[in-house]
Amino acid sequence: MILMKIRTAIIITLFLYAALLSTHAGEFWPFSTYQMFSQGGKGWEKPVLVEMDESSCRAASFSHLSQLEPHTISLADYNIDHRDFSDYISFRKCWEQEDLQGLQRLIKPVLQRYESCIILISTELNEGVITSSFAPFLFMNTEQTSIIMRPEEF
Repeated sequence: MILMKIRTAIIITLFLYAALLSTHAGEFWPFSTYQMFSQGGKGWEKPVLVEMDESSCRAASFSHLSQLEPHTISLADYNIDHRDFSDYISFRKCWEQEDLQGLQRLIKPVLQRYESCIILISTELNEGVITSSFAPFLFMNTEQTSIIMRPEEF
């Protein structure tokens, strides 16, 4: 009797585990939150919001993260969750006007104060060496949003 209950509990647990994995693209918390667990050794791409006018954004060329630091805008200062910002950008491959308007709404408090450029930072592990690249993606202010480089071009 007790073995039957244990076996039933294990089967239910495995079923729930499989259901969670299948409905969450193969991941579920805590692993999806921490890329070091879910994607260890794989490259990653993250957006960073920086204060920059449009002409500077279009001509931006960075080779190290420290070059971005003086211009980086802290989303926490505007009560914007950095994961919401990152996920909004990362999960879209084809940007429509509605997507751009949604992003403008998300970071509206920032745009009321700064002209902003979204820089995509991409890293890879090649033969034990981590390489990073930086590419301007979007320029935004209260009046306009311009796509500088599409993610598939990056």
